Amino acid sequence: VVRRASNELPLQVELSDDDAMIPGRGISSVDEVEVVARISLSGNPVASSGDLFGSKRVRVDQQAMVEITISERTP
Repeated sequence: VVRRASNELPLQVELSDDDAMIPGRGISSVDEVEVVARISLSGNPVASSGDLFGSKRVRVDQQAMVEITISERTP
């Protein structure tokens, strides 16, 4: 999990085991992850109706730049 302000977009982040959502289960322990970029309208870390987001599934061994477009809205 990486938290940034929407006025910092566009931005680049580098994810590591320290950024995994589940403590003790690092990114390197799985073959694939779903990377989600979300703009929270409420400021809460939990997704809620109206939030804007985009996501992409990424192979962990890929180690490449991934571009995510925030183009969807949480129902």
